[in-house]
Amino acid sequence: MARDIMVVTAQQLARTGNYGELPVLPDGVDLQLHLSANDVRQPFWLVCEYDTMIVTLSGEGIVEFKDSSVLYQTYETGDFIYVPAGTPTRITPRTRSVQYRYKAADAGLEGVAWYCNSCGQQIYREVWDTAEEMSQKAYRRICETVDGDDRLRQCTKCGARNEPSKFDNGKWSKIAQEIESAGNEA
Repeated sequence: MARDIMVVTAQQLARTGNYGELPVLPDGVDLQLHLSANDVRQPFWLVCEYDTMIVTLSGEGIVEFKDSSVLYQTYETGDFIYVPAGTPTRITPRTRSVQYRYKAADAGLEGVAWYCNSCGQQIYREVWDTAEEMSQKAYRRICETVDGDDRLRQCTKCGARNEPSKFDNGKWSKIAQEIESAGNEA
């Protein structure tokens, strides 16, 4: 997947989707920009080993935080939201939102978590090394696993069970294939 230093976001939007995290700068550029066009709630809480920054190019909504002194931050076009390392966040757009997430080129560990909708207790978390598994592949694999297993959505504290997210971002597989193809061309 050829990437240029100059990014024309409008041209890249068709290649991404909800939480697609499409990398748009050439490999090795640090910090890397990851593009998403979101119009539904993120199916999981994202946890990154290093600090990240969410930049909203268009739209409005809320970024929720767990394990933080900040519970949420509203956003609108032009806003920058700093996310400290290790802080679980979930994006809920009110209107279709085009966003970049600044992440380290070598992103290290990344994880996704689910929390009980009734009491807020963490009910599932999985972490992977981005050098060993591409995030887009992990997102899809883990969403399918959690959606397919009632036990993984059951809270051990209050007994409530989250409904499956039924989130299917077919773009994750396409983005992963593009990244892999670009790596093979090098």
